[in-house]
Amino acid sequence: MVKAVRKTRKAESITLQLKINMFDSVEEDPVKITPVIKLVVPEEDPLQDVLWSTADGDLLKHDPDQCELDLSSIEPQKFNKRLN
Repeated sequence: MVKAVRKTRKAESITLQLKINMFDSVEEDPVKITPVIKLVVPEEDPLQDVLWSTADGDLLKHDPDQCELDLSSIEPQKFNKRLN
C-alpha cells in the first residue's frame, strides 16, 4: 500500500470492521468474531494519447497539416570521423 501511495501520490485507506455474533443459539457465553477488511488502493491515472481526427472519422498519430522531415540517425562512430 505504501508503494502505491508513493507511486500515485494519492491517498488510500484500510478499514477494519469486527462483526460479533453468537457462536450458536444454545449457549450464551461463546461469541464469534469475524474481521472484515476493506482496502482502498489508489488507481494510477490511465495512459492517454493525442490523435488527430479526419472528416471521415479516421484517427491519425501525426498532424496531417504538419510537414514531416526525412531525418535519419547518425551512428556515433560515423559522426566522430566527420569531425576529425
